Amino acid sequence: MLELKGLRLSRGGRELCSGIDLRLQEPGITVLAGKAGSGKSTLLRVLKGLLPPEAGVRRLQGWREEQIGLLLPDPANQLLSDSVLGEISLPLRYQGLPRKEILSRSEQQAAALGLEHLLSRDPRSLSGGEQQLVCLASLLVQKPSLLLLDEPFLFLDADHRLRLIHELLRLAEEHTLLLVSHRREAARLGRRLLELGPQGLREVDAAEQEERAAELFVEEALAGLELGPAGGEQGLRLGQLSFGWPGRPVFHRLELELPVGKGALLCGPQGSGKSSLLLLLSGLEQPTAGRIEAPGRVAPLFQFAERQFLGEGREGRSLSSSERRLAALDHLLDRAPACLALDEPFAGLDPASCRALADRLRSHRAAGGSLLVLSHQPTGIAALDSTIQHLPDPAP
Repeated sequence: MLELKGLRLSRGGRELCSGIDLRLQEPGITVLAGKAGSGKSTLLRVLKGLLPPEAGVRRLQGWREEQIGLLLPDPANQLLSDSVLGEISLPLRYQGLPRKEILSRSEQQAAALGLEHLLSRDPRSLSGGEQQLVCLASLLVQKPSLLLLDEPFLFLDADHRLRLIHELLRLAEEHTLLLVSHRREAARLGRRLLELGPQGLREVDAAEQEERAAELFVEEALAGLELGPAGGEQGLRLGQLSFGWPGRPVFHRLELELPVGKGALLCGPQGSGKSSLLLLLSGLEQPTAGRIEAPGRVAPLFQFAERQFLGEGREGRSLSSSERRLAALDHLLDRAPACLALDEPFAGLDPASCRALADRLRSHRAAGGSLLVLSHQPTGIAALDSTIQHLPDPAP
């Protein structure tokens, strides 16, 4: 059992909430929601024991500290090995288990999350969604009693979200899980939905979930968003564009035309090259073939945009990841780019932050700017743009 009594949370010298009482003991899934900056990620770090509570009591009984697993929303900072198999098996090797058992458990866990074809790859060469699944597999292979998951569906495509849902439901039969998420599909998995606010935690019943759906779930916030009419004259154009990393082709002869003032939604499963394309558009990588024509500057907003400009300095640490992402977008918009290229811009945002981001994008389009959204979740944000194009599945 893990229990919090009278907990107070703060970040960067700013109080977030107080009076938090929480007991995690029974098997099953509890989902945690709350506005941007309410302290959800900070609460998970306190539960894990990474941060001391500002006030109140954290009490662990019957479980050991090493039986608590925590998945953070930035997987790149959690990777230690030079292969996916090495990353998943690392905690078992630390335990000194027999090699045969280590290999068997690691391969089984990789297969459960659809990672079996990536075992020999360097995890740092994977997409954000693939890296997230590798980090999750390295937690699950340890069979934790309590699993704390901060936005576990972040950057996952539909197939891998379904795999993860099945795995979480299986785990919930014997284990205790706490998920931070604003996705309706996550809330439906839980035996209870908790909302974190300035006065602590409160339980949201099924009737209230339906009544406040637009405040609680991003699906309602994104449905039907319209950002303005399409433009006319030629803007960004990708001609027969090809790219690959050493030993691994990513995409081949990609074509895209994005007139000035128009929007395009470029979809594809994880690993299909969306983030790689953003590196090309920003000039950080060069294509292996083809060309990029852009009469004006293309401004990129990367997957982990909250570190793009603010870094980890004092100002950045005082904001939530959602608040930092919006601040990074504002920094780009202040420079009036001809085209914005955004990699999964709505991932991990709460409904209010989704609407705030959409307002900024709408203003950019109204001023004649073009918009390219890269995502593997077209449902809900398809109305953002007037063109939808799909990248092929990633090369094996």
